[in-house]
Order: sequence, then structure tokens, then C-alpha cells
Amino acid sequence: MKILFIGHDASRTGAPLLLLQLMNWLKVNYSDIEFDCLLLDGGELENEYQSTCKVYYREPKEIKRLSYIKRILNRIFRIKHNITAAYYDNLFNKLKSNNYDVIYGNTIVSSNAILELTTLIPHAKILMHVHELYDITRFYSDSLNKLSVTKIKIITVSQITKQNLIKNHGISESKIELVYEYIDTKKITEEQIENPTTKFIVNGSGLVQVRKGYDIFISVAKRAIQKYPDIPFHFKWIGTIPEYLSFYIQNDIEMADLNGIVEFIGAKEDPYFEFSSSSVFLMTSRQDPFPLVCIEHALLGKPIICFDKVSGIPELVRDDAGIVVPYLDIEAMVDALQLLYTNPDKLTILGNKASQKALNYDIDIQAKKIVEIIEKTLL
Repeated sequence: MKILFIGHDASRTGAPLLLLQLMNWLKVNYSDIEFDCLLLDGGELENEYQSTCKVYYREPKEIKRLSYIKRILNRIFRIKHNITAAYYDNLFNKLKSNNYDVIYGNTIVSSNAILELTTLIPHAKILMHVHELYDITRFYSDSLNKLSVTKIKIITVSQITKQNLIKNHGISESKIELVYEYIDTKKITEEQIENPTTKFIVNGSGLVQVRKGYDIFISVAKRAIQKYPDIPFHFKWIGTIPEYLSFYIQNDIEMADLNGIVEFIGAKEDPYFEFSSSSVFLMTSRQDPFPLVCIEHALLGKPIICFDKVSGIPELVRDDAGIVVPYLDIEAMVDALQLLYTNPDKLTILGNKASQKALNYDIDIQAKKIVEIIEKTLL
């Protein structure tokens, strides 16, 4: 069997990390499966991708090196690069000659590329792994409509992502398979480091953006110290901070008198020390399919507090691995933090259950389901 994986980029974020983990897992566990990867854009994980398999790029590097503005202007005014046509001809000929059995698009962003490749490699079976909710999928309605009439099989990562495709995009349930996101539980357990502290550390994590609710995180911190001034709260966010937001974040912290209480520490290549030193994980996302960082904190015994209705994490938490509160109810989030601080036995019980449940999201369990789906598409 030969697979062409399509990755939307190689950034150090959820979906690219998952694809990289899956490909490395396949190399170890399925020697009869060959695969290459087509990247639609680059990123900091490119070297790791290239050490895992043959990597093709959707755009020639000469074009990728152009500034963003120049690339947009070139498209608007249809400026042709001598290298572009030859590059695409060469790329498509290589992909066609590789005779792939399966085209596997990782994320909804790959949908347009999948449509292109189905005409190039018409015999290949099509899979698309959708990690997104409606805030993203709505921009790909046209390509989803076109793919929905093919024999595509779609993998979703939570019940809420599955229902989004059915209700908002009219995808038949028969075309959808549910496989939850995964982590390497053995690696994280081995790297766990305990860091005792007298503070009640509340972690948030992810790329700092509106979707992740970094501003809600700050608002919860402000209300928490107002309502429960005797609790030694410390709110810490781990994740890349876009330059254009760094001023506003620091300004919010200073204007709200939260210096020393809230900190955004940026991305960490190995974040598990920061994860293991926390008391609880606070997920303030407005839309989030099934973030890996929640599974990672759960594995390390950290209860999760999250909103209902807007992510797949309540499917993990339920009523025994954390606390689910009504959407945008900051007061309820603050009260949940107070409840866990003042009831250390409950904090421990929920954390232990979270750790047990996280083992169900190990890559060995979930990746086998993906292989089974791939094999079924070839029957």
C-alpha cells in the first residue's frame, strides 16, 4: 500500500504534529505501508517531516521565499514566474508516477488539493482527516460539497466535529468515521517532572488567538482574584504569541493589575515541565475540536475546566475528569477553580480519573483505528 499524505503546513501545532506522529508510528509498526507527504506550506517541523519521508511542496521554494505581499500581488495581477509552470508539471508528473493507492488529506485545508489530485490520480481512494469545527470548515463549503458526492471517507476527531459536518455541511453520516485525537502517552509519562509549589497554578495553552480565548483566560484571572483574594492563584499560558498581540496582552495584564499573577511564557519545545507543575488546566476556547494539550494535562493528572457546546473536550471530561461550565460563564469558571482549590481530595480524584481516561487516547490505540479505516477503503 502506498499513501500520499497532504499536510497544510509543518508548524508546531496540533494537526501537523499529529500527522508527523502518525507517519513515524507507521514506519515503526507497518513496514508494508509506504508513504510520501505533500506539504502545502512550510514551518518549523519541516526537518522532522523530511527525516520521516519524502516531502513534496505545493509551491516552489523560490515562490515561498517571496514576501507575503508580493505573493498576493502576483496572484492579483497574474504575474507569471518562469519556474512555476515547469515546477508544477514536474511535481504532478512525479506524484502521478508514484501510483498512490490512497490520498490522505490531513485537515479541511487540504480539500482543494485533494480535488486537484483526484483528477491526477483517479484510481486512488480518498480520505480526509477533519480536525476543525465550523469556524474553519465554513470557508471550505464548496470543496466539501464537491467531495461529498465522491466515495470519500472522512475521519473526524470528536462527536462535535462529526455533527458539524452532518448538520452544517450535509455530509452523510455513512461517510464519516470517528477517531479521537491521540498522544504518545509513554513519552509524556517518562518526561513528567514534579514541581511542588504553594501556588495554585492554572494553565492555559495553545497558539495565542481569539479562537483559543486568551482574553477570556485573562478575564477569568481578574475575576478570580477579585472574588477569592485569599487563594494564591497563578495563571500561566504556554503557547506561541503572535507579535501583533504581545503588546495588547501585556497591556491587559498591567491595566488589570495582574502582574505576577498572569504570565504568557510563549511556546516551549518540551512543555511537559510546565504542564506537570500546574494544578488544573483551564480551557477557554471559543471553538476547539479536541485539543491535544487537554489530553496531555489529563494524562499528567490535571483536571480540566472547560466550556460546554464548543469543543470535543466535554466528551473526555464528562462528570469525572474535571468540570464543564456553561459557555462564556466566567463566574462559573471562577467558582470551579475555587471548588478545586478548597477541596484537594476532589482535585486529586478528578485528576486521577483524568489520567486514567487519557490512556484511551494513546497513539497505539487510535492510530490502529486509522489504519483499519484506510484498509477498509481499499476493499
